[in-house]
Amino acid sequence: MKRKAYLIIDVGTGNTRAAVISTEGDSLAVAREDSVYYEDHDFPSSIYFKPEEWMRTISSLIHRAVEAAGPADIIAVSAASQRQGIVLIDHDGQSLLGFPNSDMRGAEFIDDLDWDTLTEITGLEKDAFYSCMKVRGTQKRQPQTAARIRTYTSISDWIGYLFTGEVVWERSQTAHTLAYDIRIDAWSIRMCEMIGVDPEQLPPMAIAGSVLGPVKEELVTEFGLSPGAKFIVGASDTQLALVGVQAKKGDVVVVNGTTTPITMVIDHYRKFPFWISPHAVANEYMLELNCGATGINVQRLKDKLLSEYSYEQLEKRAMEKGGIPRMLAMFGEQYNLPEERCTTVGFLFDEEIEMTLEPCDFIHAMNLDVACQIALNYRHLTKIEPSDKEYMLGCGGGFRSSITAQAAADISGKEVWLPRGYDQATMLGCIHLCNQAMEMPHIERTLEKRFQPQDSQEIKKYFEKWLTYRGRMRNMNDLSILG
Repeated sequence: MKRKAYLIIDVGTGNTRAAVISTEGDSLAVAREDSVYYEDHDFPSSIYFKPEEWMRTISSLIHRAVEAAGPADIIAVSAASQRQGIVLIDHDGQSLLGFPNSDMRGAEFIDDLDWDTLTEITGLEKDAFYSCMKVRGTQKRQPQTAARIRTYTSISDWIGYLFTGEVVWERSQTAHTLAYDIRIDAWSIRMCEMIGVDPEQLPPMAIAGSVLGPVKEELVTEFGLSPGAKFIVGASDTQLALVGVQAKKGDVVVVNGTTTPITMVIDHYRKFPFWISPHAVANEYMLELNCGATGINVQRLKDKLLSEYSYEQLEKRAMEKGGIPRMLAMFGEQYNLPEERCTTVGFLFDEEIEMTLEPCDFIHAMNLDVACQIALNYRHLTKIEPSDKEYMLGCGGGFRSSITAQAAADISGKEVWLPRGYDQATMLGCIHLCNQAMEMPHIERTLEKRFQPQDSQEIKKYFEKWLTYRGRMRNMNDLSILG
């Protein structure tokens, strides 16, 4: 008998994955491919992707995953994606251009906006990576492209459009458009006027876990889906990760991935000195501090300088070696806590590089850097919104490093709980939404790993030294090594 399963598409910053996962949460097959971006020379710090290329990639990944999964009754499809990223759709219904979250084409056009009012309404600080700032930049510098726009939406909802022909924008992702009024949970015509975007181009909002519609018959046939397969509205990767670990009110969840958001689930809205967004669960909100680029820095260092080693080899050697590396790593620039933002990053050594230095020490130091950032942001978050939980929930591929998880526990004094499927939490969040929509049995949460705080004076001294030098490096933020 075929197992009932879902097809999940996860478009992250660095790669796209297609997976076939059973309704019980068992991964039957996963196919992955790195994302391809192009520089846009009309703007500084701007990149884009070609939707038709990504469509071909997604199609290929689906075929590979479905074939590898073997016989399965795929009854629904859902998608997750990076926040702030969008796809433009033209008047003929064709996918025109795609902008990832890191695209900053609106950066030259932010200073003439009333950010005091925008921040008051949205809770977002001045920045250029919000979805509608990408549209604003396009209008200013590429009016011929802007004239072709009929609508635009998040990347996960664009995938829903490809599968059903229906365009929506999932509620939790609207918070980072700059056109959403979180106080009334609706698009804001006033904010659209302030930014200079057309509110008529914004699609209807949808709730994560709702049924967008039936999958197009030609795609059901092409991908071997079950007749009548439905598309379930997904959400952003961070909110879905919280759904995946089944976070409850008051839970602090660390999503240790490309970046590392430190989040908390609350059941009310009020103004905070950092991000607050709708959760993918109705009537809940997500507080967030974000360490900035963490996992992506570890990945780039390993790929460029240590490609001959696997992560497992480097971690194993670091644990065999024992102790703390005699260097500091500081790489997280801190997205939404200005007083902690550090834009000058790198490694620090005492006087000279020791003869005992090994390749594993660089990754070890970077993993400790992530742990220090987790502890620092946990401290800031719970100072504003206290938590009485003795643990923090962890998820994301960064927690495959036991060094990171144990150090985070030791420094924060809180247990770190990694639920089953923690390293695929975003996809597991899609499974929970699909099970709810398709009226399938709920998956109970079980713990896969649990790290208890150890009274390690060594790591605590390391953290204090890290705090000291981080403070000094913040004073160098105005310096630029290359320009």
